Amino acid sequence: MFTVKPFGPQTVNGIVNYVKAVTGWETSLFDLLKVAERHTNMARIFNLREGLTADDDMLPDRLF
Repeated sequence: MFTVKPFGPQTVNGIVNYVKAVTGWETSLFDLLKVAERHTNMARIFNLREGLTADDDMLPDRLF
């Protein structure tokens, strides 16, 4: 069994443990990184389809 802290900064293994606890899936850090990569790629493809380019990948000035 593992211990999960409810709040505050987490380690990478802590995040993996959160996913395991919430979903019940036996997953690994590698699996989660692949999911994140797929998410990023799908968001990029969606934005390309909608006409956005790499030039649009900038935060608004108000955030600086």
